[in-house]
Amino acid sequence: MITCKVETIDRDAAERYLNLDKGNNRPFSRNHLGDLIGRQMRGEWVVNGDTIRFDNAGQLRDGQHRLRMVKQTGKPIEVVVVRDIDPEAFITMDVGRKRSFGDVLFIEKEENHTQLATTTAWIWRYLNRKMYGAHLGSYEQLQMVLHGHPQIRDSISFYKQLDHLPGEPAYAAISTATHYLFSRVDVEAANDFLKKYVTGFNIPESDAIGVLRGQIVKYASDVRKPSGDQIFALICRAWNASRVNQPVKKKWTLPGKKQASPRITGFPKDLFLESQLSFEDNQDDNDDNGGED
Repeated sequence: MITCKVETIDRDAAERYLNLDKGNNRPFSRNHLGDLIGRQMRGEWVVNGDTIRFDNAGQLRDGQHRLRMVKQTGKPIEVVVVRDIDPEAFITMDVGRKRSFGDVLFIEKEENHTQLATTTAWIWRYLNRKMYGAHLGSYEQLQMVLHGHPQIRDSISFYKQLDHLPGEPAYAAISTATHYLFSRVDVEAANDFLKKYVTGFNIPESDAIGVLRGQIVKYASDVRKPSGDQIFALICRAWNASRVNQPVKKKWTLPGKKQASPRITGFPKDLFLESQLSFEDNQDDNDDNGGED
């Protein structure tokens, strides 16, 4: 018979339960463990009903990452522990779609919740100097950025009000994320940049924004399209050139992957966030926080 109980898991209990893992869990992920540890150390951990589960043979079948988190940090957690589950039932678990940050914003009745979520994620990556690679902040971290930068919503509203014509560049979330970051330097210049970039109006042939726009529109028909990180860097390069009225005679060189985070001319350094906490079991990423790529 299945039993369910809320337990306090300390380091000793975590080690004891991990010894009951006989290889029937999902594959271990260092990145997921690092994410959990970061949440706990930042005080974001809450009891939300997620369970640690054992089958009717006493084997650990779900919860290894949370147990490893406690083992590494030594900080106890309260968690629901479910026991005596039929092993055949485990194939039906965790097959649903994970709730996204956009889903969270929808529940909170935010307008433009999908674009707001993706835009905020790009801004989080830039402010943490984690532009390259599969970096994504936790819901709590993204919410913190949105609360600290409420004008992100203004960037999306401005973007939505522009004349959107056929053939405009794609990458809407990157466009609004860079617009917000540029607006921290100069709001009027950021508005002018985004308007020219989206509409293509009144752009001389050698204008940095015009060259950028034509290049990104062309990418839409390419078989191998650039990554979002590369597009973000190109937009920043065009912004830097436009700030000094630098003419451009040819297209921008597409930056390689795992380059330094792109520099935004004039961006306030005090807006950058501290790097995520690093731990012994989550040191796969080596950030290069240099200048323009």
